[in-house]
Amino acid sequence: DFHNILGASEFASDFTRIIRNTAGFEQLILFLKQTSDLKQEAASLGRQLHKAADLPQEERERLQSRRAATLASLRSAFHGDLRPETRAEVMRFLTAINEEVIKAKAMFL
Repeated sequence: DFHNILGASEFASDFTRIIRNTAGFEQLILFLKQTSDLKQEAASLGRQLHKAADLPQEERERLQSRRAATLASLRSAFHGDLRPETRAEVMRFLTAINEEVIKAKAMFL
């Protein structure tokens, strides 16, 4: 019981807000699993670009173009392939997590 700690009631209500959005968490996990190959490809291309300082400009541009296309496919999967209700659940979860992390950090400032 944390009733005597300043801010504890806000912290407890914050936790319940995250719990109320677990459906979005589950949908996010499914999306991440379904798009794992795209994310791995984008990361691999990013690592190649990081090491590409010695490559000719044309080769770097080709890598950048491939990475941009891969990232566009990933964004398209989120914005185009997910049902609007599913995407809204994911966004509610991500918003709740982000806001609660900021609030929790603020408690300790």
